[in-house]
Formats: sequence, structure tokens, C-alpha cells
Amino acid sequence: MRMLTRAGVDPEVAGHDDSEAIMQAVRSRCRRCRSEGLCDRWFAGKVEGDNSFCPNAQIFRILGRTTPRIAA
Repeated sequence: MRMLTRAGVDPEVAGHDDSEAIMQAVRSRCRRCRSEGLCDRWFAGKVEGDNSFCPNAQIFRILGRTTPRIAA
């Protein structure tokens, strides 16, 4: 959920029935991610730039274009 918010995507998208399969895939990729430390540092503002290191970055970009955006 933090990544959705940081990417500017409304986290409520995760609760919609029509996005259940997408969010299940996102969670699965996140659990297997080898960039957890980098992700934590990025959230803490210790790493500059975007979330291109994230295996879900592309899906977050797509969701950002197709769902309401929130202030990051």
C-alpha cells in the first residue's frame, strides 16, 4: 500500500473487485522481491529517483494512468 501511495495511485484501488487479480500479482512480486532494503531506503528518502528498481513499477505506472491519483 505504501508503494501505491508513493507512486500516486489511490490505495483504495486494491479493494476493488475488478483489480483483485492485479493486486494479487503485485503482492506476489513484492513478497519475492530482492530489493527490499533499497525499497525501505527509498521510502525513507535516502535514495533519490523513481521506483524503477521495483518489479511492480510498470503496473504502478499503468494504475496511475487509469485510476484517480492522490497527492504523494
